[in-house]
Amino acid sequence: CAEPVEAAGVQPSPTPSITVLAVPQPTAPTAAAPRAAEVVDPFRRTADGTALPDPALTPGAAFPDADQAVVCAPAYLRSTSKPRKSDKADAYQRYAIPPEDENDHVVDRLVPVGLGGDNSAANLWPQPRTDRYGAQQKDLLEERLRELVCSGALPLEGARQEITTDWRAAYDRHVGLDPASVVTIDGGCALPGEVRQATDKEVLLTCTATDGGRATWQRRG
Repeated sequence: CAEPVEAAGVQPSPTPSITVLAVPQPTAPTAAAPRAAEVVDPFRRTADGTALPDPALTPGAAFPDADQAVVCAPAYLRSTSKPRKSDKADAYQRYAIPPEDENDHVVDRLVPVGLGGDNSAANLWPQPRTDRYGAQQKDLLEERLRELVCSGALPLEGARQEITTDWRAAYDRHVGLDPASVVTIDGGCALPGEVRQATDKEVLLTCTATDGGRATWQRRG
């Protein structure tokens, strides 16, 4: 039989071909970079940045039988024990203070010994040492409040209420010294009656005229 003759100008149909595309392999999801832990300040802060304890953690507590007559007895301050090491460790833990920062704090009684404060967890907090108004200023306030209580000028419960509510405000009311206002005990002074803070002891000093006519700093009271 005759061979099929292709029409002029007509190209033969190409043989169909299949191209196999590579299937992309799923990439493992990239883990998001961990966010830096947010630093949470465990304290309440006054307008000037002074630390106050968290009232939920440290509302303040006192011995139930520590009334004015008891706390003002001459031997009372020497009769109370200091917080135990375990009490201090618990205070740091409750306020989430890491071990490397513990030296920047001092475990303090919110209601001080001089006002009948106890060593329970409700009365202990790690007070920052680096605040402008810090532990030394609070100690001055504690001494002043005890003077007022024992002289009858301020009720004991009122003093406790002031120091647990806002010790910084109580400091301004009853002490009022700028932290920079410090002197040495042995230094002389020029204005009798002026009150300042001692540098080497946490006490208040009063400029007092002596018999020889020279005014010197003496412990207040």
